[in-house]
Amino acid sequence: MATLNQQIADAAGSNNNCSGCSSAAKPCSRPGRRARGCVEATQQLERQRDALARDGQQLDAELTAFAELLPAERLQRWRADPAQTFMQLDADIATATYV
Repeated sequence: MATLNQQIADAAGSNNNCSGCSSAAKPCSRPGRRARGCVEATQQLERQRDALARDGQQLDAELTAFAELLPAERLQRWRADPAQTFMQLDADIATATYV
């Protein structure tokens, strides 16, 4: 019986040591998770940058098709600030003041 009690005590002590090791390992895993998060964020930014570059190329190609139809000044505004130019065009159409 004494041997069984000793084995139980040893197993309990061993289990406590493992949970201590587990607790000690948690701070070590945090930097690893942070590093993975940084890598994933960097990859996402690279994908967004590539998508923006493709969008810019497509915009230039499509604006080139309108080069003969739009005044040079308006074409330049489309290239410089497409979002603002579109919003202005939308407002002009809504008020029928497009020139």
